Amino acid sequence: MSATPTASPSIWRRGQHEVSLVRLYALRAVYLFFAVDGFLVTLPLLLDHNPDRQLFLAVKGGLWIMGIVGFLHPLKVLPVLIFEIVWKLVWLFFIGLPHWFSGVNAPRLGEDLILVGLLPIVLGPILIPWGYVWRNLVRAPVERWR
Repeated sequence: MSATPTASPSIWRRGQHEVSLVRLYALRAVYLFFAVDGFLVTLPLLLDHNPDRQLFLAVKGGLWIMGIVGFLHPLKVLPVLIFEIVWKLVWLFFIGLPHWFSGVNAPRLGEDLILVGLLPIVLGPILIPWGYVWRNLVRAPVERWR
């Protein structure tokens, strides 16, 4: 009886269907950034009770809380990270860039581009373990309706 030799898990590759430790730590770093950004930037704006940008601040506040949860459970909060990327892409392509290219340049367009934060749009697709998302979110059996 011969067992096929298997490579021991490393920080780079865990198993065929597992997420590597490097990717988990990278996801935790992203969620930690959400948490710290929320505490240092979003919380003071929320406490200011400025009626301007309330919806935007509410979304950022929710991401702040989910950043704390994501730091502890990075794979369980992946749908929130995907939501973060999607809403920013929607804003960029349907609001930000059309204003920019039309020359309207609302007084806050530059500020909005910074507040929306394009870093997750760039880093998110690289850091998200798409194989895990495909296996566990897309191809997973649908929960029963009743």
